[in-house]
Amino acid sequence: MHAALPVTPGETLDVIVGGAGQFRPGFVPGGFGGGGHGSNNAQWAWAGSGGGRSALRRGKHELITAGGGGGTGYATATGAGGGGGDPGGDGEGRGAGTGGSA
Repeated sequence: MHAALPVTPGETLDVIVGGAGQFRPGFVPGGFGGGGHGSNNAQWAWAGSGGGRSALRRGKHELITAGGGGGTGYATATGAGGGGGDPGGDGEGRGAGTGGSA
């Protein structure tokens, strides 16, 4: 993804770098930047969490956003989550996640 943005000298822009999702037993929080939570089972890792978005912000306004990837399902049953991005790719396997779009 690329863009040309006008800026004012001295202004502050915030960069949000999305964090990866996780796949493990117990509560599975989403990645930094708004990723969706996965499963919450103390013994089994039923569903992984989604990755967070990456974005460039001016104040409260997001100027550019790249969607985070979808969380994965249980490894032997549902397959991989979708990728994020411009546009994101879909996951593979039964019940796989759908990719994000910019």
